[in-house]
Amino acid sequence: MNRPVSLLLALPMTVMALSQASAAGWSDVKTPTKEAPRSIGRPNLGCLAGGVALPLDGVGYHVLRPQRNRFYGQPVLLKTITAVAEQMAKQGHGSILIGDMSQPRGGRMNFGHASHQTGLDVDLWLKMQTGPLSASDRAEPQAVSMVPVGARQADPTLWGPAQSDLVRIAAQQPAVVRIFANPAIKATLCQTFAPHGEASAPAWLRKVRPWKGHDEHIHLRLSCPPGNRDCVDQDPPPSGSGCGAELQAWFEPPVTPTLRIPVEPPPPAPTLPKACQAVLSQK
Repeated sequence: MNRPVSLLLALPMTVMALSQASAAGWSDVKTPTKEAPRSIGRPNLGCLAGGVALPLDGVGYHVLRPQRNRFYGQPVLLKTITAVAEQMAKQGHGSILIGDMSQPRGGRMNFGHASHQTGLDVDLWLKMQTGPLSASDRAEPQAVSMVPVGARQADPTLWGPAQSDLVRIAAQQPAVVRIFANPAIKATLCQTFAPHGEASAPAWLRKVRPWKGHDEHIHLRLSCPPGNRDCVDQDPPPSGSGCGAELQAWFEPPVTPTLRIPVEPPPPAPTLPKACQAVLSQK
C-alpha cells in the first residue's frame, strides 16, 4: 500500500539517471547501425544496435507520427506487433494504431519517454482505426482518453470488446512481460476477467501493471531476446493477478513520506553502458 511513497523515494535516482542518459545525439541519428539486432542496457538506460524498421502499414495496423522516426525495434518486437494486429483484424476490430517504439539506435528521446531505449517497448493506442487513415490523421492523430477524470473504471461508452481484446491478445504474446495501463483500466480488466477474485483470474492478467497516465494507450514491454548478453531485464511482476490491495493503493490519497537526513552519501548516478557510445558514434 506504499505505492506513492515508493514513487517519491525513487524520484531522485530517476532524475540522476535521466541526466546521465541525455537525449543529445540519439534523436539526431536517422539510421540504425549495420549489424545484428542487439539490445543493450535497460529500458530507461540503454540503446539499440541493428534496429529494424516496422513498415508503416501492415495487416491490421498503421504506424502513427512517422515524422518522429520512432518506429524501430528488435525483430521480436516487430513480430509481436504484427501478431497482435493480425489477431485483432481477424476478430473484426479494424486496425490498431502504433505509437512510439524506439529511435533508430534507441537511446534517450528528446521528449515523451524515459524508456523505449532498447527496441523492446511499444505504445499501442486504445482507439481503433475502422477506415482509411488520412495523411493528416497519421501525422497529427487525436488520442482518446478511455478514463474520465478521477474515475475508477474505464468509460463504458468508449471501452468495449475491442479494447479488452487488444490488452488480452497483447498480454498473451510470449515475449511480452509487462503491459502498463491506467489503474482504472486495470480495474476494468479485473472486473471483466476476474469477477470472482484471484481464483478466476487468467494468468496473462498478471502482466498488466497499473501506471499513471496510460489512459489513451497501453505500453508493451518485452523481455530481452536470447543471446543479448548486454540487455538487462526488469524484475518480473509480483505474483498474482494484481487485482487486490496493490491496485487499490493507486486510488488512495498519496502518503507523505517522513524525510530523513541521509547518513551516507548517495550512490553514484547510473551511466549508459559503454557499448552504447560505440552504437551512437558508428557511421
